[in-house]
Amino acid sequence: MMIAMLAASLLAAPPPCPADPRAVGVAAAWRRQQAQGPLDIAGPDQARCFSQAFIAQLQPQLGALVGYKVGLYSQAGRKAYHTDQPVLGRLYQAMLLAAGAAVPAAYGVAGTWESDFILVVKDDGLNTAKTRQEVYAHLRGYRPFIELSDRNYGPDVAVTVDRLVALDVGARLGVVGEEVALPQTPEGLQALVDTSVTATLKSAAGEGVDHGAMRQTLGDPLDIVLFARDALFKEGGRFKAGDLISLGASTPAKPPKAGEALTVRYDMAGAPSSVSVEFR
Repeated sequence: MMIAMLAASLLAAPPPCPADPRAVGVAAAWRRQQAQGPLDIAGPDQARCFSQAFIAQLQPQLGALVGYKVGLYSQAGRKAYHTDQPVLGRLYQAMLLAAGAAVPAAYGVAGTWESDFILVVKDDGLNTAKTRQEVYAHLRGYRPFIELSDRNYGPDVAVTVDRLVALDVGARLGVVGEEVALPQTPEGLQALVDTSVTATLKSAAGEGVDHGAMRQTLGDPLDIVLFARDALFKEGGRFKAGDLISLGASTPAKPPKAGEALTVRYDMAGAPSSVSVEFR
């Protein structure tokens, strides 16, 4: 997806969403980690509106909005959901756990861990950036991130892209490392694009390792940021300093098992960082 296609002028906010009483029961099921049945969601506008109502029910538990997650950016992800567009979800304060956390393997309905990656917004100049260099100039750092996403629906439910968006693109939990500064140089920009990822999973059965290159799996991370910026515009939102942007998985997503320990390492121009989680 080219930057020229993604960079857009400010868009008008969408019309207000009508109330949806179904969100009360769906949010209650989410809290209980109870599988959701087939939600009747008629198109992307209703999916967006249901997601707002769903999150409003959970707000006291989730806390403040801290950032956004891009879903289905990879070609494989879009193909799996029969869509030609990525989607945007939201991350909240209570979803993010400190590096090294111990998390129940059954943390959701049908969870999977993902070797994700977070970029941190420097300032609101990102909202008017047009080139890759301008985008990079308005990012201050990155944070290692293992997303612990959730399918939310029962195994017999076909999860369409609209059903995915309706429940906040599967956001549930995540383990996040300390912020690492992004050097504001051409070399720093290229190092970000060339980031490689190694996920090491240890268990009683032994050790497994997956390798991935962000550019090959997801594409240019700066394009992903511009997608998130433009998608947020369409919803009437804007980025601000400190906002987090989760880019997506660089190695295959897998369901966690009790007794496993996962470490994801990010190599950026010889300056590695990592984040770990244990499943109990």
